[in-house]
Amino acid sequence: MKYIIKLDGKYYAGEGPPSHRKSGGGGWYIFPTESSQIALADDKKNAHVMDAMINVNSHWQRIYEAIRWREIERPKRIEIIEVE
Repeated sequence: MKYIIKLDGKYYAGEGPPSHRKSGGGGWYIFPTESSQIALADDKKNAHVMDAMINVNSHWQRIYEAIRWREIERPKRIEIIEVE
């Protein structure tokens, strides 16, 4: 099965150029790090297709971290859609 992720009507298209942000280190300390920006697309043909649920989880973790650190706005609707 293959999947795509949709956030408030826009398709997750993978990651864009790197940006600097704060990150947690698994404890109380926050340190600067570099991570890629989340890319969103209006067109389904530009959506990043994930081959298995384990890949969905990896990409979801990236999206979650972007939401957590306010790199993107918290979406009101998140969809994981199975595609052919």
